[in-house]
Amino acid sequence: MNVGPDASGERTSAHDGRVHHPRALASRLNPVKSRPALVFLGFILLAVVLFRHAWVSPHETWIGWPGDPPLHMWFLRWTPWALSHGHNPLFTTRINYPDGVNLMWDTAEPLTALVSAPLTYLIGTVFAYNVLITLAVAGSAWCAYLFIRRHVDNEVAAAVGGLLYGFSPYMVSQALTHSNLVQVFLFPLLAIVIEDMLVGRQRSYYVSGIVIGVLVSAQILITEEVLVYEFLAFAVATAVLLVVRWRDVPGRAGHVVRALLVAAVVSVVLVGGPLAFQFYGPEHVTHGSLHGLEAHSSDLLSFVVPTELQVVNPPWTKQVNDKFTDSCCLDEWGSYMGAPMLLLLIVAATLLWESDLVKVASIVAVVFIVLSMGPHLHVGGVVTSTRLPFAALQRLPLLQNVQPRRLMLVVYFAAAIVLALFADHVLRLRRPVAIAGVVAIVLALVPLLPTRRFPATKAPVPSFFRSTVGSRVPKNSVVLVAPFARNTSTSAPMLWQAEAGFRYKMPEGYIVGSDRSGQISFLPSPSGISDAMERLQSGGEVPALSATDRASYGNDLAQRRVRTVVVGPQQNEDHIVAFFTKLLGRLPAFIGGVNLWTDVDGRKLPTNQVEASGP
Repeated sequence: MNVGPDASGERTSAHDGRVHHPRALASRLNPVKSRPALVFLGFILLAVVLFRHAWVSPHETWIGWPGDPPLHMWFLRWTPWALSHGHNPLFTTRINYPDGVNLMWDTAEPLTALVSAPLTYLIGTVFAYNVLITLAVAGSAWCAYLFIRRHVDNEVAAAVGGLLYGFSPYMVSQALTHSNLVQVFLFPLLAIVIEDMLVGRQRSYYVSGIVIGVLVSAQILITEEVLVYEFLAFAVATAVLLVVRWRDVPGRAGHVVRALLVAAVVSVVLVGGPLAFQFYGPEHVTHGSLHGLEAHSSDLLSFVVPTELQVVNPPWTKQVNDKFTDSCCLDEWGSYMGAPMLLLLIVAATLLWESDLVKVASIVAVVFIVLSMGPHLHVGGVVTSTRLPFAALQRLPLLQNVQPRRLMLVVYFAAAIVLALFADHVLRLRRPVAIAGVVAIVLALVPLLPTRRFPATKAPVPSFFRSTVGSRVPKNSVVLVAPFARNTSTSAPMLWQAEAGFRYKMPEGYIVGSDRSGQISFLPSPSGISDAMERLQSGGEVPALSATDRASYGNDLAQRRVRTVVVGPQQNEDHIVAFFTKLLGRLPAFIGGVNLWTDVDGRKLPTNQVEASGP
C-alpha cells in the first residue's frame, strides 16, 4: 500500500494505520526487538501462574473441573496404546462393548495423543494433561502474537494481542474441561499462510497449498470442531477482502485457486483415510444433533456481565448469569468481553479504519458476535422471538452440532488483532497521548483478568487400577464398573481404564457416537442394569430383586459377557454395593480401594440374596 504524509506532516500507512512520530513512546516500550522465544516463555509462565493450584501436585491433580478431563486423558493414552498393540486407533470396543465406538465422532485428538505420548507413558496421564492445557493456552497466545507481529513494529503491542487471544474468557472457560477446544494455536498459523496466499504472494502457490493442507490435516486430527469455526472465519474474512480489494481479484484468483487445489490434495492424502472411516466406517453417524442450539447461545447481557471466572466479579453478576439458558455450564461462558474493551475496540476500529486488516478483523468480529447469539436473541435468559442470522445457517451439515457460544473464539482473535494495531498506533504518538492510550488499554484488559482461584481437581484413581488389576482381571475380559460411565458426573471409570493399561473392556463409557439407529448421541444405549445402577448412583433405594428382575439383569450381564464387577469410590457407593451383593449372591472383596466381584456369570446368578451392610 502507498505510504505518504498525512495532514499533520506525520507519515502514515494506509495498510496498517500507524502514525510515525520522532517523539514516540514506542521506542522506550520496545527496547529489544524480535524476541519471540522470550514472549513464549512469558506466556508459559503466565499459564503456570493461572493453573498454579494444579501445578502444586501435577501428578495427582488436574487443571479444571471433574467431568470431561477423564475422557480427554483416556484419549491421550488410547491412540499410542492402540498403535503399539496393533489396534485401530479410530475404533474401539474397549468401551461401549460389544458395539464399540467410531472415535472420529468424538474428541479423540489422535495427533495430540501421539505428540504427548512420551510424557503420558513416562511421567503420567494426569501430568501430561496438565502440560497439554498449559502449553495449549500459552502456545495459542504465542501463535496469535506471531501473526500480529507481522503487522506491527512494536513487540509489546503484538504480545498484548497474543495475551488477549490466549487468555481470553473463551480460553479460560474452555480450559475447565475441554482440552481440544483450547488447542487453537493452528488458527493464527493458518491465518498467516492464508493471508499470504490472498494478498502477500511471498510464497509460490504449491508451498502455500502444502502448508495449508498440512495445517488443516493437523487440525482435523486434533479436533474437527475448531476447523469448522476456522473455515467460517476465513470465508467471512475472504468475502470482506474481496470487497475491500476487488481490483486485485483478477490478478490473484489463479494463484489462490491453484493453492487451494494443492491444499485439498495434501489434505486428502494425509487425512482422507480417517475421514472416510468416520463417515463410512463401523458405527458411523448418519444423522442428528447432540446439543440444543438455543441452550448454548450467547445472551445479549453475557458480553458485558462478568462471570466468576473473572477476578473482577461483583456479587450481583451471579444473579444475572444464573438466568442465562446455559447457566449450569460455566465451562461455556466465554462470551464476556466487558464494556470497556468493547468501547475501546470501537474507538480503535474507527481511528484505524483505513487499514484493510482493521476492516476485515472488525467486520469478522461483528459477524461472529451475532452468530454466537444463536438462532434467536436471548436477553437476560429470555429467548425472544427475534430471529438471528444463525437460524438460516443451522440446517447446514457443518453447523448442526455447533454450539454458537464457542464462535467467540473467532471474535477474540479478531479483537486481538484490532487491539494490537491500536496499541502499536498509540505508542507512536506524542507522550501524553500515548500514555492516555496505554491507560485505556490497561483499563479495558483489567476486567478480563482471569480468577486467581482457577479450579483444580484431585485425580480419583484407586490403587487397584494401577497395581492389582493385572492379577485379578483376565486380560481382554469385560468388566462392569460403577459408577456407570455415561456423563460428566460419572466419567471417572474412563481414567481408571486408561490407568489400567486398557487391560479390560467396559459395556459403558462417557463417549459420543452412533446409537443403533445411526443418530449421534451419548453412549451407551440404556439397558436394564445400567438404568438400575444410575438410579442408585442418584440416591435411589436398593430394590427388592424378584425372579424376573434377576433374570433380566442376568441376561444383560450375559449379553455383554461381563466377568467382573467393580464398584469404585462414588456417591451412594453403599447402595451400589448392596445391589450387586444381592444380585450376585455374595459379598465383594475390598481390594485397592474398590469392591470387587470376580467370576461373574450372568446365566448362573444364584437365587439366594446376601445382604450387605448398609441400606
